[in-house]
Amino acid sequence: MPLAAIVAGVVTYVLRPRETVAPAEPVFHGKRLSEWVVEASELGSKDERLQAKEAIRQLGTNALPYLLRLVSNPEPRPNGLVGKVISKLRSHAGWHEDPTGFALLEKAVRELYVTTAFNVLGPDANSAIPALTNLLIKPRTSYMAASALASMDPPAIPLLTNALKNPNPIIRANVVAAFDHLGTNSVMVLHLSIECAKDSDPDVRRNAVKVLGRIGKYKPEPLVPILIESLKDTDPIVRRHAAASFNDLGDKARPAVPVLLKAAHDPDRYVRSLAKSALKKIDPEAAATSLRRNGDPPTDNKEKRRKNAEE
Repeated sequence: MPLAAIVAGVVTYVLRPRETVAPAEPVFHGKRLSEWVVEASELGSKDERLQAKEAIRQLGTNALPYLLRLVSNPEPRPNGLVGKVISKLRSHAGWHEDPTGFALLEKAVRELYVTTAFNVLGPDANSAIPALTNLLIKPRTSYMAASALASMDPPAIPLLTNALKNPNPIIRANVVAAFDHLGTNSVMVLHLSIECAKDSDPDVRRNAVKVLGRIGKYKPEPLVPILIESLKDTDPIVRRHAAASFNDLGDKARPAVPVLLKAAHDPDRYVRSLAKSALKKIDPEAAATSLRRNGDPPTDNKEKRRKNAEE
């Protein structure tokens, strides 16, 4: 069975209505919206994506009640048929039973569904903006609402900007995390992400620095100073995201070499590993010096020992 068909089945079961009074999932040409969404995503072929996107546009505003229900009710449901399907997938892939893993999978499925559908609908989804705005200011629904608004074409950036002023750090953290769905439009929120990287709440800073790493693909130069500061953060996860971001900036991150050399001796082993990896890409000579100071043998010596052992 093709992977796309399996995923479509999982999506359909994960998102099936629990109450008969809930909005029914819309159908077009015999296919549920969830099936069209899977084909419209990267899981579909080029021809499937074109056909699926047109089908979603044909559904238009008829899809919005069901989509808003998914945004407003983001709780996982690990029972019933979807649990059996995911258990089979776990068994096939050698996964361990893990309720947390199930919750993450269901969250990913809902996120794929919501963001793909709102992106394809574009301006046809504008009538959902007031409802999404209300959901944006509730901690439980803020991430999915922000993801939907960020995925719209054009994205509802002013609403996301206002939400970042919310005193609740959960909402601020969720909104900045949703910036990841902006794609190339993320450069429009570069200054906001930089400000969030200085937030008093560690979750907000974590998500902001992670998003800054993504923005670096489109506009790396302004990011280096704030990432350098984030590499000195008291929170180890913030430092990890900062070190990881430098891995993708290449030569543009050369001003960060001194702080990366210090980070190569960070108390957190993941920060150390990511910093060394970034140094090897930015300044191999500095990386070799750091490795020697840390008592690690040079990489070429390791390679020689490996070859000698094979002989």
